[in-house]
Amino acid sequence: MESYEFNQDENREFLRLSRVLKLASFSFFCLSGASFFSAFVSKDTSKLVLFLAPGILFLLAGIWSYSAAISFQRITDTKGEDLDFLRIGLRSLRIHFWIQISFGFFAILFLLGGAVLTLVS
Repeated sequence: MESYEFNQDENREFLRLSRVLKLASFSFFCLSGASFFSAFVSKDTSKLVLFLAPGILFLLAGIWSYSAAISFQRITDTKGEDLDFLRIGLRSLRIHFWIQISFGFFAILFLLGGAVLTLVS
C-alpha cells in the first residue's frame, strides 16, 4: 500500500480527537463500573440482568472508544502508517456506534415495555 503522511495541522486534529475519545472511554468505563457495582450489591437477583446488560454494553463502548483513541494517536506518533491507523480507528468507531445503536434499541424496548405495563395495570 502507498505510504501517506498527514500534515502537522491534520495531526493536531487527530490528537485532539484522540484525547476526546479517551475522555469518552473513561466515562464509559465509569458507567460500566457503576452498573457492575449495582449488580453486585443488588439483593433482587431478578433485576440482575437490568444492571449487567448496560454494564456490558458500557464496557464494550469504552473498549472500542479507547481503541479508536489509540489508533488516532498513533497517526500522530508514527511515520508512513497513517492510513493503516486511520482505517483501524474508523473501524473501532464503527463498532462503537453499533453499540450505541443497540443502546437505543434497548432504551426503546424498555420504554415501550414500561408504557405497556402502565397501560395494562
